[in-house]
Amino acid sequence: MERLKNSLGIWMAGKNPTRFMADGYHAEVADEPMPEKYTRMAKGLGDLLDGFEAHYPQEINEDIERDVLQAVGDKDIYMQLRWVHSPSPSSRWAAS
Repeated sequence: MERLKNSLGIWMAGKNPTRFMADGYHAEVADEPMPEKYTRMAKGLGDLLDGFEAHYPQEINEDIERDVLQAVGDKDIYMQLRWVHSPSPSSRWAAS
């Protein structure tokens, strides 16, 4: 049987607010640029992590793609599209 891969939602590298602590547990990373979040997680988790889950266009997009790919190295990126939630029919259509 092939080994299962582990991935981390890059949103876990943020403040992590909860109903108990609305400002989050990690305020020090609130303004950290997204490519730096990827770098921090890739280096910190090393071989424990096979890839990342990211939402387009919030956590990966054309503007930061090159920096993100450099940050993750040989790790995978699994993208989830957020266009389904757009109130604009033209935005949803363009993303499909």
